[in-house]
Amino acid sequence: MDHWAYCKYVFRHKWFVFLECCRLGIPWLGIIHDMSKFYPSEWFPYMRHFFNRDGSDKPKTRDKTGYYKPTDTGDAAFDDAWFLHQKRNRHHWQWWILPEDTVGARALPMPEKYLREMLADWRGAGRAQGTPSTLAWYQVNGQKLQLHPRNREWIERKLMKVERWTIWQYWIVWFVWRLWVRFRYWRTGECGLACGYTEPYGFVPEGECPIHDVYLKENDNR
Repeated sequence: MDHWAYCKYVFRHKWFVFLECCRLGIPWLGIIHDMSKFYPSEWFPYMRHFFNRDGSDKPKTRDKTGYYKPTDTGDAAFDDAWFLHQKRNRHHWQWWILPEDTVGARALPMPEKYLREMLADWRGAGRAQGTPSTLAWYQVNGQKLQLHPRNREWIERKLMKVERWTIWQYWIVWFVWRLWVRFRYWRTGECGLACGYTEPYGFVPEGECPIHDVYLKENDNR
């Protein structure tokens, strides 16, 4: 059961990341995203870290934004698997950290295709975990990430653009739906919501169907 539960989560995560990659123009990277999670060296430690044998979730260590510190889990096997995962996948900012010979580390610039995949990964992970606002997550946790200044500027600009576009998408869907409802009523007299009324251009009792009531009032002179 634990294998099945983890498998469902991985594919759920990959599906949402794939959708975001398509929006960002990198569908192939969405298809091959996180394939290393199927390697035994990652699969077993991840599965045992996140799920019990009966398939139930283990207690979460994430905060309300979905953030958790992978190196603070106390699970040595998971720490090793997480290290392997981030060094096998270039969309993780940790792949681009260069340790200095003395003290500290330097963040290298990431190619744009991996920046796009990283953003898609954040958004897809948020949707899979029920915390879909990547902007809210970044506002709380963004300064914890060691990003090259050029990468940070790109991410913040793109993140804001994506969030605004999402709002526009909802508005466009609502507007098209309203046009469709209006057109359907004009053609058939039905409200478009399967309310049960099929009286083209006829009388509909007031209060029975709000859509009909609105359209009858708007078109009472037709």
